[in-house]
Amino acid sequence: MVILKGTFEIPLDDLAAVQAEVATHIALTQGEPGCVSFELRLVEGSENIYQVFEQFDSRASFEAHQQRVKNSKWGQVTLRCVRNYSVTDI
Repeated sequence: MVILKGTFEIPLDDLAAVQAEVATHIALTQGEPGCVSFELRLVEGSENIYQVFEQFDSRASFEAHQQRVKNSKWGQVTLRCVRNYSVTDI
């Protein structure tokens, strides 16, 4: 089991593009093989900081997810986001 949790901050110049892709990113991630749980939500009181929680059944499925994201529209629009994550193998 692999768990990723933390936050990412979106530069205000990129906010509209990122927000336009949130629903698609959530749906694609939740539909991936090995995805046990995926939550992405705006931090209360913030317009550009999101909390993220991902749980995958194996390191292999987590790595496949990471690769898919790098090659996706989401990967493009979030390129300049500041990520503050921890990844834990259980």
